[in-house]
Amino acid sequence: MDIVHRTRTQEQSGQGKGLFLLSNKRGGYCLLGDNQFSHFSGVCFLLPDEWTMFKAIDDIRLDAAPTRLVNNFYAVVRESGEAQEEFFMFDKTLYYEVRGYHGGITVDLDMRRVYDDADQGRVYKIYWEDGCVVVEYARQGYEEVFYLVVRGEDSFTLLNSWEPRRYAYDKRRGSRAERWVYRALQFDCSGEQRLSFTFGRRKERAMRAAAAAWHDWELAKSRLGRYAQSLPTDDAVAYSAAMFSLESLVVSLNQEVDRTGVYAGLPWFFHFWSRDELVSLQGLVLAEKYSLVKDILMRYAGSLQDDGRLPNRLPPAGLGSADAVGWLWKRFHDLFVHLESENLLWEYFSYEELSWVLERLERSLRSLREHHFQDGLVVNGPQETWMDTHGGVGDVRAGARVEVQALTLASLRALFFLCRVLKRGNGKEYRAFEKSLVRRTRESFFEDGYLCDGAGDATQRPNVFLAYYAYPGLLSKQEWVSVFDKALERLWLEWGGLASLAKDHPWFADEYAAQEDRSYHRGDSWYWVNNIAALAMHRLGPVHFRYHIDAVRDASIHDLLWGGVLGHCAEVSSARRQGSQGCLSQAWSAATLLELLHELRQSG
Repeated sequence: MDIVHRTRTQEQSGQGKGLFLLSNKRGGYCLLGDNQFSHFSGVCFLLPDEWTMFKAIDDIRLDAAPTRLVNNFYAVVRESGEAQEEFFMFDKTLYYEVRGYHGGITVDLDMRRVYDDADQGRVYKIYWEDGCVVVEYARQGYEEVFYLVVRGEDSFTLLNSWEPRRYAYDKRRGSRAERWVYRALQFDCSGEQRLSFTFGRRKERAMRAAAAAWHDWELAKSRLGRYAQSLPTDDAVAYSAAMFSLESLVVSLNQEVDRTGVYAGLPWFFHFWSRDELVSLQGLVLAEKYSLVKDILMRYAGSLQDDGRLPNRLPPAGLGSADAVGWLWKRFHDLFVHLESENLLWEYFSYEELSWVLERLERSLRSLREHHFQDGLVVNGPQETWMDTHGGVGDVRAGARVEVQALTLASLRALFFLCRVLKRGNGKEYRAFEKSLVRRTRESFFEDGYLCDGAGDATQRPNVFLAYYAYPGLLSKQEWVSVFDKALERLWLEWGGLASLAKDHPWFADEYAAQEDRSYHRGDSWYWVNNIAALAMHRLGPVHFRYHIDAVRDASIHDLLWGGVLGHCAEVSSARRQGSQGCLSQAWSAATLLELLHELRQSG
C-alpha cells in the first residue's frame, strides 16, 4: 500500500502495510487495517480497575478498498480512490470523518474483554436516544452492561448479522484465530460524514461524554495537532515517527489507577513493565519530558522490595526482575548528567530529594549484596532477566549474568555522582566494592577475547552490548573491540540485526515462533537490543563498526516507516529475514531508536 508520513516540515513516501495504530493516551487504542488481522485489532478501551482491555469495535470500513495511508501523527487518513477517512482518538472517543464518498459505512462490533474467547451469550441492543445511536452490550448471566454511543447521523440501517472472522496474524502466532463478530450498523454517506464513537460503562455518563466530544470536535483535533507539533523532530521523518510512537505509549490513568507511565507496548503489553519502562525513559529525556521522567524514577525508587529489587510489573506478574533495579539507577544517572549539562539539575531536584535518592540507592545496594550476591557476583534465579522465557529447552539464564553485573556497576556511577553533588565524600566504601565487582566479572566472564553471557556459560548473546552500554569501564577499548568483533561473527544478521543467540548454537531458531517462545530469546532479533548495540559500537569505534551501525539504523527505520504498523516500532524480527513481529508497537524499540538517531546526528 502507498504510505505517506507527513510532519510539519517534511514528507516521506513509500510502500508498506495497510495497518495503523492510534492511542488515546488513556490506555486505549484504535488498530485498523485493510483487513482485520488480529482479535486485538479494532477500537479498544482500558478498564483500569481490572487492567484489562475492552474491545468495542472490530472494524469500520467503506465499500471501497483502501489504497493509501497518510500518517499525520495525531491523525491518520485512509484513502480509497477519491474517498478519504480520517481517524483520531481523544479520551474515550474515536473521531471518524469521511470525505468524497457516496455509499455505506459499515460498523462491525465485537464488545468483549480482549482475553474473553466466548462467542455464545453475547447480547446487543441498539436503539435511538436523544439523537444518538446507543449500543448496549451484555453477556448472558452477567449483570454488567457496556455502552457505545454513536453521534453524527440521524438514520442508520440495522444489519443485525453475525459474521465469522479469521485473523491471519493470530493464526501465525499460534493463538485462536477464528471468532464471530456482530455486523451491526451501516450509515449512508452522501459526500461527507462525521461520526463519533464514545465508550462507557454507564449510559448516562457515556451520553454526556459523547455530547461533549461531539461539541468539542474541532477543539480536540486542534489540541492533538498542537501537541504533535510541539514534539522535538530533529528535522527528520524517522525521528518524528519514533518520537510520536513513544509518546503514544505514555498513558495517564487518572481514576482507579492514579498514574502516568509508559506502556511496554500495544496492542497486548498494556501494562507498566518496570524494565521496559525504565529502558524507555532516555527517549523521553530527548523529548525534554524531564518532570515526567523524574516522577517515574522517584516512584520506582519508592517501590523497592526488601531484597533491593523492583517489582517486575504493574499490575504484578509472577516473574522476578533481576535487572530492572539496575536500569533504575542507570536512568537516574543519565537524567542527572543530562540536567547538569543543561544547568538544570537544581531546578528539577532539591537537595532533600537527591539525598533521599542516595539513601534509597544505598539501601538497594546493601539489600542486593545481602540477598543476591554469591562468590562476589550478582546472581539471579530462572527467568529473571529480560530473556525471561525457557523455550521448552530449559534456557532460563539462572546464575550470574553479564548485563546484570554491568547494571550493578552502573548503579555505583549514580551513587558517586550523588556523593559529589551532595558533597558527601567520594564513596570510598563503594569504590572498593566497584573494584571488587569489576575484578570478579572480568575473572568470570572475560576469556580469550570473548565476554561470556554467564559465569560458566560461554554462550554468545547480544547482552555483551548491553553490558558496554551500562558500564564501558569493565574492559579496555581494545578488549571491547575484540568482544564486539567476536560477538558479531556469531550473532550478525545480514539484514541489519543481531540474533538473540549464536547462530551456531543448537537451540538457535531462525524463524519467529510466536507464542511457542521457541525462538523468542533463542534467535529472534530484538529491535531495542539492536539499537543499543549500534549505540555501543558507535561510542566504541564509529569507523571500525560503521557498516554494522548503518545497517542497524536502516533496518530499524525500515521497520518504523514501512515494515509494520504505520509509524511504530515492532518488538522483534525473525532472524532469517527482517519482519515486524511480536508486539506491534513497542516502547523500548522506539526509545532506543531515538537515542541512536540523536547520537548519530550529534556526531555528524
